[in-house]
Amino acid sequence: MQPWRAALPGAVAVTEVLARDDAAMQRIRELSRTTVIELLGRPGFRQFTGAVTGRRLSTLTLWDGAASLTEALHGGTHLQAMREFAELADAGRTSSPRSASAPSCSAAPPAER
Repeated sequence: MQPWRAALPGAVAVTEVLARDDAAMQRIRELSRTTVIELLGRPGFRQFTGAVTGRRLSTLTLWDGAASLTEALHGGTHLQAMREFAELADAGRTSSPRSASAPSCSAAPPAER
């Protein structure tokens, strides 16, 4: 994570997930914690903010640019979370720059158990 900078971020991503049940909620939280730890060492990653309200989990991440965001989406625990999305969530949405290319949750290979 970069030290505080006054310059505006080049990319912002917002994600919201509605966990299917309590067990799914715990798994999503586990995946989220691991993802954030992995992001801390990534170039271009600036900030993470997360909130939980009931079964709704929301995240906001700030990046230097869309390229940094795109690179982070294609590997590690974040990709694993996308593979498990259909099993864990009743609904979800994400918003990021058009230039950030996210893999589709439905196109991600199935989770390994």
